[in-house]
Amino acid sequence: MPGARDDDAHQLVYKIADHIIAAWPQEIYDPDWLRDFHRKTTYVGGISRFDGRQRVTDLGGGDPRPQVLVMSGAGGSHIS
Repeated sequence: MPGARDDDAHQLVYKIADHIIAAWPQEIYDPDWLRDFHRKTTYVGGISRFDGRQRVTDLGGGDPRPQVLVMSGAGGSHIS
């Protein structure tokens, strides 16, 4: 999960973990606090229940481009 995860509790869990799954592209977000664990981290790009489903490209507005919804939280990150 993106955000500030450099506290003792998170660092302990990362140290004892067998593997870490980062559910975002490394090119988008490569936090300093995760770099010590790069050998056991896999950046999977994203996780969606819609992966592999047929895309809806026209929602009635006449624009044939795929529609995208971006949801973001607040705190612990500098991503805008």
